[in-house]
Amino acid sequence: MAAFATAEEIAVAVNRLRKTFATQKTKPVAWRKAQLNALRRLFTENEDALKAATGKDLGRGEFESYALELMPAVMEVDFCLSNMDEWMKPVYTPVPGMMAPATSSYIYEPYGLCLIISAFNYPIQLLGGPLIGAIMAGNCAVLKPSEMAAETEKLMLDLIPKYLDNDAFAVICGGISTTSALLAQKWDKIFFTGSTRVGKIVMKAAAENLTPVSLELGGKSPTFVDDSITDYDLVAQRICWGKYSNAGQTCVAPDYLLVHERAYDRLLSAMTRCLDRFYGPDPQKSPDFSRLISRAHCERLQGMLNDNPGRIYRGGKVVLDEKYIEPTLVVDVREDSKIMKEEIFGPLLPILRVKSMDEAIAFVQGDIKEKPLSLYIFSKNKKTINKIISTIPSGGVLVNDTLFHFANSYVPFGGVGQSGIGGYHGKFSFECFSHRRTVMDRDDHMILDVPFRYPPYTPFGLRVFKSASKLPSIPALTWKSAWSAFSTATVAGVIAVAAWLAYNEYK
Repeated sequence: MAAFATAEEIAVAVNRLRKTFATQKTKPVAWRKAQLNALRRLFTENEDALKAATGKDLGRGEFESYALELMPAVMEVDFCLSNMDEWMKPVYTPVPGMMAPATSSYIYEPYGLCLIISAFNYPIQLLGGPLIGAIMAGNCAVLKPSEMAAETEKLMLDLIPKYLDNDAFAVICGGISTTSALLAQKWDKIFFTGSTRVGKIVMKAAAENLTPVSLELGGKSPTFVDDSITDYDLVAQRICWGKYSNAGQTCVAPDYLLVHERAYDRLLSAMTRCLDRFYGPDPQKSPDFSRLISRAHCERLQGMLNDNPGRIYRGGKVVLDEKYIEPTLVVDVREDSKIMKEEIFGPLLPILRVKSMDEAIAFVQGDIKEKPLSLYIFSKNKKTINKIISTIPSGGVLVNDTLFHFANSYVPFGGVGQSGIGGYHGKFSFECFSHRRTVMDRDDHMILDVPFRYPPYTPFGLRVFKSASKLPSIPALTWKSAWSAFSTATVAGVIAVAAWLAYNEYK
């Protein structure tokens, strides 16, 4: 078990990192790239140790540890290293005509000292992903791994100081009291991944210092299955992969299915065949099926099964000592049961039969009310797909697959409402940990100043300002584009004068 930090040690670490940021050590792009490359080496040079740690914490096999954590982390680092020079450039904007001559832009500046609190279910990716953004934006950061994933926590405590700049980054380990002590400190940005319940506590603590937050939470992500689908085996395996990877401990896992009655029986049969292919007749013996993080988590899910959620169509076996729950399909679901009222976060999948997608939409709108982190739609009907997207709000949408949108660095990942605040990945991670600072530069020659802006005010001056407010905006200009515009205007002016003189001579 990693050593827990005391409140005094936390205060010392925070003060040390804040002094580092004040020196502007973290701002040069060369330093940022060096740290990102070091983080990449941490992932690649310690691949076996990281896979072993997550295996001990979650009973996870080698493939899922690599494909769902290490590979996305390395891909994210590479993507950011390839693009961050472009993202860091000032962004020039138009200027209102009445404010000309001037240039207008905004630049990205680091917030300063950030706190990153990660979750147990993907202890490498959910710590490393936000850290990539913090480094890329030029921040210092305190990292709080999940104490529930104790082996990975201990490994991160050992590895991060060996690879990253110790003056700019610190790992703090501990439980609830440690997290409370961390939240009592003043931060420039807080990034939290975890439950909605704890997310509210984080946001309340951040409000004391008006600290900006990003909250990656969860919720009950619905999956719509229309009767227009044709390849039931493909749909079944994509749903089962998304649901049962990491034993269902995924914030964007399908939480429940809403299946058109004409597709219902065929999909159930296909999912049964799929689970046999994935994990064999006894998933408890499969090296590819993970375990739950703790006995308490297993007991919570067992409580859902004991709450008469409906009829267990397949699975249902629970072995508390092994933190094991069999991949389970629940049908004839009771809408007032715990399994439909709480986020499942485990290998239990309720399946509801609906007469139409309109009925499915009404169910989500009427009974759930919260905005899920993800929304999944399996359909070939574009009209149906567009209607579901336009009527059901969510953090993200994926059509005809599950989970894949999480690893797409070209788009933001994040929730809305109860499922989170803010988004990250790729450029959006850079923006997540940056402040957009406006820079406006006006001409300083008296002859170009407008005297009517100053007291004493006159009716004529007010008319001038009303007229000036209607002037068109001046396009965004850099020195290069301004010189180009000036040169073009000069040449055009010379041609115009020459043409005028030639015309008069001809007359």
